[in-house]
Amino acid sequence: MNAAQETATLVALVAAFVLSSLFALVRERRGVRGFGRGFAVIMALAAVAMTVLQSVEFQMEPGGIAMGPMVANRHAAYVDKLTFEAKYLCSVVSSVLFLGAVLFTPSVPLVRLRMSRIFLMQALVFSLVEVQRVTNFLLIGALLILVCIGEARHYSQSLRADERREVRGNAFVRYQWVALAAIFVCLGLRVLARIGVAEANPALQAVDLGMLCVASAVVVGLFPFHGWVVPFLGAPRSTIFLPLLCLEMGMLFFFRLYAPIVTQYMSHSYLLMIVPVAGLIYSALLFFGEQRLKRIPGCLYLSHVSLMALSASGFESMGITTSMIDGVNVLLAVLGLLGVCSLLTARFGVRGVLAPSGLGARFPELAVCYLVCVLSLVGFPGTLGFIEEEVALGQGLEHHAFLVGVVAMALTLNGFSGFRLFARIFYGQPLEGGDPETALSFRERVVIISIVALIILNGVAPRLLVRSLTDFAS
Repeated sequence: MNAAQETATLVALVAAFVLSSLFALVRERRGVRGFGRGFAVIMALAAVAMTVLQSVEFQMEPGGIAMGPMVANRHAAYVDKLTFEAKYLCSVVSSVLFLGAVLFTPSVPLVRLRMSRIFLMQALVFSLVEVQRVTNFLLIGALLILVCIGEARHYSQSLRADERREVRGNAFVRYQWVALAAIFVCLGLRVLARIGVAEANPALQAVDLGMLCVASAVVVGLFPFHGWVVPFLGAPRSTIFLPLLCLEMGMLFFFRLYAPIVTQYMSHSYLLMIVPVAGLIYSALLFFGEQRLKRIPGCLYLSHVSLMALSASGFESMGITTSMIDGVNVLLAVLGLLGVCSLLTARFGVRGVLAPSGLGARFPELAVCYLVCVLSLVGFPGTLGFIEEEVALGQGLEHHAFLVGVVAMALTLNGFSGFRLFARIFYGQPLEGGDPETALSFRERVVIISIVALIILNGVAPRLLVRSLTDFAS
C-alpha cells in the first residue's frame, strides 16, 4: 500500500464517520429515540477492519515506532510540518476503543445520547492522526475541543436533579478554553509568519513553542494543568464516549506536539523534569487517600501521563517509544475502569460509584477487570504498564539517579492504594440484595473479558502489539 492509498483509506474512514454523523443528526431532528447500537457496532467493526488492514500492509524501518522529527530545522513552528510513523497504531487503538464504548453503552442511557456528535468527534480524532501540517492539526484540534465542550455542557444540563453536582463539567470547560486560547495564539503567530512578520523573530518563535506546550499540557491534563481530569473522568456516566475521545485527543496532542518539542528543544531543562515528578507524587498521594470508585480512573491516569512526560523530557527517543506503548496501555486500562463505573452507574446510580462494597460476589467479572486494569496502571510485572516503569527506573539510574527513589515511591504507593481499594470495593457487605435484573449481560461480559485479555496478552508478549500494528522489525 503506497502513501496515496494509505491516505485515501483514512480519508474514506473519516468521510464514513462524517456521513454517519449527518445520518444520526437527521434521526435526532426527527425525534427518533434510542441508542441505535446495531449501526454503531457496524461502523466500529468497519473502522477496526480498515485500520488493522492498513497497519498490516504498512512497512516500517526498525526503531520507527517513535515519531520522526517534528520539523526540518530548529524553527519548529514556522516550518509547520510534522511526521508521525505510529499513526496506524493510533488509528487501530482508537477504533478498538470506539467499539468498546459502543458495547459498554446500556440500551437506555441515563442521558439522551447524541450520536451525531460522537460520530463527528471520532472522525476528528482520525483526522488528527492523519494530518501532517501543524496548522491543520491545531485547527482540527480546536474544532474537536469545541465539540467536547458542547457535549460536556449537554451532559451537565441533562441531569437537572443532580443535587450533589456530581456530573458538572465546569472545570473541564474552563481548562479547555485555556487550551483554545493557546491554540489561537499559535494560529495567529502562523498568520504573522505567512506575511513575513514573525518568521525571523526568535521571541515570537519561543512564544509559539511555549503556547504549543501549554495547549498540549492542558488537553492531556499534565500537572499543573490537571485540575479537570479527576472530576471529569469521575463524573458518573452510563456512556463513556466523551471521556474516552477526550483522552485520545490528549494522547495525540502529547505525541504529536508536546513530546517532539520537549525532546528536540527542551530535553535538558530540569524544570520540565521536575514538573512531571511533582505530578507523579501528587497523583500518588491523591490516590492514596481516595475512597470513591469513580475517582480511581482519573488518579491513575494522572500518574501515568506524568510518567510519560518525565520519560519524554528525560529519556529522549527511548522514553518516547516506551511512552507510546504505555499510551496504548493507559487507554485500554482506563476503558476498562470507566466501563466498570458505567455499568455500576447504569444499575445503581451515583451511589454505585461512590463507595460500593461486596461487588466481587455479585459481579466477579467486574472484580477481575478492575484488578487487571489497576495492576497494569500501577506497573505490575506481567502487564503492559510494567514496560514504562522498567524503562523509567533503568534509564533513571543511568541518567538521573536522583529520580529513581521518587518514581519508585510513587509507584509503590499506587500499588498499595490499588490493592486497598480492591479489597474495600469488592469484599464486604454487598451494596443491596441480589436482583437477577442487575446481572451482567452476555455483551457486557464479552467486552470485559476482551479488555482483560488484551492487557494480559500484550503484557506477557509486548512485541506482539508492536509487530502486529506496525510490522516492527526485531
